[in-house]
Amino acid sequence: MSGHPPAKIIFTTPHYELSGVNTFHANLIRALRRQGWEAELLITQKDAPWRIAMPPDPHVPTSNLLQGDETDWPARWRRLTDYLEAHAPCLYVPGYDFYYSCVSSLLSDKVGILGVLHSDEEVHYDHAVRLGRYWNRIVCVSRHIAEQTAQRCPQVADRLVTVPYGVPACGRAVRDGRAEEPLRIVYAGRLIQYQKRILDLIDVTRGLNARGVRYVLTVVGDGPERAVLAKAWKSDIAGGNVLMTGTLSNAQTQESFLQNDVVILTSAFEGLPLALLEAMGAGCVPVVSQTESGIPELIRSGETGFSVKQGNITGFVDALAALAGDRSLLQKMSRASFDAVSNGPYEIDTVAGIYGKMFDEMLQDITGNGFGRLREPIQAPPNLPLLQLDLGGPGMRPILRLRRFLRRSTTFRQFMAFPCVARMTARALRVYQAVVGFASVVERGKP
Repeated sequence: MSGHPPAKIIFTTPHYELSGVNTFHANLIRALRRQGWEAELLITQKDAPWRIAMPPDPHVPTSNLLQGDETDWPARWRRLTDYLEAHAPCLYVPGYDFYYSCVSSLLSDKVGILGVLHSDEEVHYDHAVRLGRYWNRIVCVSRHIAEQTAQRCPQVADRLVTVPYGVPACGRAVRDGRAEEPLRIVYAGRLIQYQKRILDLIDVTRGLNARGVRYVLTVVGDGPERAVLAKAWKSDIAGGNVLMTGTLSNAQTQESFLQNDVVILTSAFEGLPLALLEAMGAGCVPVVSQTESGIPELIRSGETGFSVKQGNITGFVDALAALAGDRSLLQKMSRASFDAVSNGPYEIDTVAGIYGKMFDEMLQDITGNGFGRLREPIQAPPNLPLLQLDLGGPGMRPILRLRRFLRRSTTFRQFMAFPCVARMTARALRVYQAVVGFASVVERGKP
């Protein structure tokens, strides 16, 4: 930090659930505190039974926004604005807290706002389109996300900065290439078909079994597809080919990376996968699907790992079989993978230094009248009315039961993931908002 007055940095998250964003926030807060900043994590919503909680980090100061049974969104927004203004001058990082970040237009110029776009996904681009004009700076975790944001929201192009995720430094752990052992493969993340295409792993293991490849797949994490995976892998689990650990702490996940040779990721899209960075920093060779965001900057296919066309099960099996059959190749790629992260811009203290410089600049803005924020009514996210179902009384119980059933349905989630269905749903929500008079709810959100 330079000689600016001390200011608290407040990162918000709706839930401390299994998420690369939450892990990155914890890593970044610890690094910023080592560099002299006062940083904390503020959880804005109460726990829900379907959320997959992460173990709390004792080194990250954490508080909860809601203290009672607040059921009115305007009251919740008012509580957050009061909290931030009480700490002004301060710096606010809303992350993916989409349902609270809409207070951005209500905050005084003494609260600096750093928006961060974490994923190549419409909800994140919508975040910038709705609220970017109120933010002092905008971080994109990949060049692709920055390019897409500039195209969709050219008025904030001069505020965009590309900063990748950072991970803690790890001791060098290049694989020794012993051919007599099974190939050790790890997946770490949410067990969900949307985005992660987690069910592709079932077909990958079947392909490896059909070719006689010796392997052990460790699956770290939890999610709605856990039961489906466990059923499909029943014989593999019994035979020791598949291990399902459930959710682990970040330290335990790091140890798992050190014990494995390859990290696998079959995602349909990403921002910059944090688990992938952590695994590569521990010497794991990445075998991942080709995505437009993050992967092209991190992986040179055939050198630092393998990138495979999405859904190409044969391509994944070919890459894993090649590493299992040629341990000198595994050793060479392990070293290249480690070097790509450890010698690149991905070390957490390096990333925290970049954030610290931005925070210094933002402090100059908010203490020296360098940024004038528009004051406008709340720009709420398009699906806010449906969130009211979380807050209803006994009359909402049948609807809540139906929603819980649909959330557990793999077929329903796959159907909703189709782009045409997502567009139709968005249009239907806009019509719904107009019918119920959503504008009056927004108006009540003004403090």
